[in-house]
Amino acid sequence: MSASTPIFIRTGAAFAVAFGGGLLSAFLARTHKQLCALISLGAGTLLGVAVFAIGPEGVETMGWRQFLVAAGTGYGLFALIT
Repeated sequence: MSASTPIFIRTGAAFAVAFGGGLLSAFLARTHKQLCALISLGAGTLLGVAVFAIGPEGVETMGWRQFLVAAGTGYGLFALIT
């Protein structure tokens, strides 16, 4: 989808994909081991998006120094909350 697509359409598409993934995992995960495998797959996908899409865009937009401060602050806040 392009940047000119209205935000509610992109948000609805993201929700539909997330909801579909949740339903798929509910039907596929019959054991604890299968559920852990699906969770690991989802976590790996999110890590890949963060490293290969969000990270480079953030560095390009903010520069290395601001990006490292933002990433460190975000990680620290996440660690504090959990």
